[in-house]
Amino acid sequence: MDTTVVILLNPGSSAITLWQIILPALTALIVGFGGATIGAWTSHKTATLQFKANVEAAGKKEWIRDFRDCVSEYLMLTTTFVGYEASKKAFHYTDKEILAKVGKMLLSMSKLQLLLNPADSQQQRIIDIMDNIFLEAQKEPRKKDHELIRNGRAELTTIARLIVRKEWESMTEVK
Repeated sequence: MDTTVVILLNPGSSAITLWQIILPALTALIVGFGGATIGAWTSHKTATLQFKANVEAAGKKEWIRDFRDCVSEYLMLTTTFVGYEASKKAFHYTDKEILAKVGKMLLSMSKLQLLLNPADSQQQRIIDIMDNIFLEAQKEPRKKDHELIRNGRAELTTIARLIVRKEWESMTEVK
């Protein structure tokens, strides 16, 4: 049984059904609610993406800081082995202190190896340079290739700067 309610606004006008009155109000309600829902969803999605970007940027900043600290420490420790005898005389290092520096050098190398991605050719090159310097540093003072150590340190510094710049630029890119 279908019923239609007819409302007469004034005696001379045409009849308006209840559906004609409710339809515009219902449409406005759906559009209003739908718009608010879409707006809330869009705001939530934007906030989520911004949060993820902030977390990623903070992580990259921390990685860059850790990487620079480890490279700096490693380079500082390798100076001991460039001109070993001169270092012993100039800084009055004992063999025990030199051995302690070798241990710190290994720790620094290990930290860097954990920070680096060997799949990246530049980062793998840093690992190779560190290994070469370490192997050379273990040799007796007269048998060391000091030029290899100096050149390795210079190349490591250059590559480290390139990596830091690349990471920094990737962090500041708009995604």
